Amino acid sequence: MSKILLVEDDLALKKTLKVFLERQNFAVEAIETGEEALFRLETEHYDVIILDWGLPDMTGLDICEKYRNRNGMTPILMLTGKNQATDKARGLDSGADDYLTKPFENVELTARIRALLRRQPVVKPTVLAMGNVQLDSVNGVMLIDNRKCSLYPKEFALLEFLLKNPNHAFPAEVLLERVWSTESEVTPDSIRAYITKIRKKLDAEKASIQISTRKGFGYTLELMS
Repeated sequence: MSKILLVEDDLALKKTLKVFLERQNFAVEAIETGEEALFRLETEHYDVIILDWGLPDMTGLDICEKYRNRNGMTPILMLTGKNQATDKARGLDSGADDYLTKPFENVELTARIRALLRRQPVVKPTVLAMGNVQLDSVNGVMLIDNRKCSLYPKEFALLEFLLKNPNHAFPAEVLLERVWSTESEVTPDSIRAYITKIRKKLDAEKASIQISTRKGFGYTLELMS
């Protein structure tokens, strides 16, 4: 399932597009600010970025330029009400791969997304490793000292996120937002329960990594001392 980052500050449009794209079998994370977009793009992988030109804290052009300057390669589809050729040129020059003028038909949006997905993909590592633990994100398998260990899908997703961001503390509320959809009924208490289950599995298999709790900051994945 292709993963899309949707950056749109029009709340009604953001909700409408998210629902529509999820019905087209895309996984969608929808946010409203450029600052949050840049943070997520540093810590997560997306297959396509749908980016509004006008955001409350910075423009889509700014985000494109900063992301490309960091060697970000994910295709970007720019959304805007600007329809002049010079505006389109500015969007493309900033690093966008395609440009769609509002208002637009959802079927055209889907066609543009699929066209971007058909482009030659960037080869990404499929195995995350830390200490004696490996996560194969393609096959959904965890190995500890080359022994296969079972994780339920959400346990896997949670550990995968922490492995992508080692030594970085995340409160339960942030993990809830980043790993679960915004419509999920999972609570911060549920996150704590998942963390407990993962810890037990890591301990049972003598993993050399651990999920620690930093008081006032949250959970962090680190090597055992």
